[in-house]
Amino acid sequence: FPIDAVFTWVDSNDNKWLEKKNKFSNSLWDWNSRSTITERYDSNDELLYALRSLELYAPWINHIYIVTDNQCPHWLDIDKAKDRITIIDHKDIFPHNELPCFNSSALETKLHKIPNLSEHFLYLNDDFFFGQSVLPEDFFLSNGIIRCFPSRQRVVPFDITAESEEYIQADKNAIDLLLRTFGNCRNEIMRHIPYPSSKKLLFEIEDAFSDNFTICAANKFRNASDIRAISFLQYHYGWFIGKVQFSDISHRYIS
Repeated sequence: FPIDAVFTWVDSNDNKWLEKKNKFSNSLWDWNSRSTITERYDSNDELLYALRSLELYAPWINHIYIVTDNQCPHWLDIDKAKDRITIIDHKDIFPHNELPCFNSSALETKLHKIPNLSEHFLYLNDDFFFGQSVLPEDFFLSNGIIRCFPSRQRVVPFDITAESEEYIQADKNAIDLLLRTFGNCRNEIMRHIPYPSSKKLLFEIEDAFSDNFTICAANKFRNASDIRAISFLQYHYGWFIGKVQFSDISHRYIS
């Protein structure tokens, strides 16, 4: 079956985008300063090398989508690349009242709504680089079940407070939902590598937790009320219903 790739990316050197970010981060809302720090948005053309590594080591990828905020990489000739790459603007997947968005967790609630996206796809940040050849079966079983790759990190709800990183608070929120739904929950945090994903599974999860998806999607910056729909909730929910297999894959993480 076809497998697409979805990258999320922003050009932090774009003055129009920066003006918009500053307008909302300096507004009446009391955003946590961690949610607006520059390093979350810095672009050093990582996406260029991520795409090159994908073409070299995963040429079987069906189509590539780059999700961004009214931008296009300056080095990309999209007219020449249109058979391989599609630029998706935030307004293509968000309603107008939820924009602008500067929150990666909010983006995770919308990626399954990309027009023409294949049922199976890899969600990638722009700092994910393939280092050797990979195969479709590294990420999906032949029957469509998705693999996930847990790290040694765990979410321990009793240790999480209002001072914890927003992504950890988001995962605690997901655990609360899973406990209410299934009465039990795994708590592994996934490795920082491509996230195999299923549109049908994400639509099912959105239907089950629609209020939480709506709240997260409206958070313009990372927030304590977020959920990480793809990189955490999808895998732990999917494991309970037999649509996810916990697996292993080699990787290196450089902070």
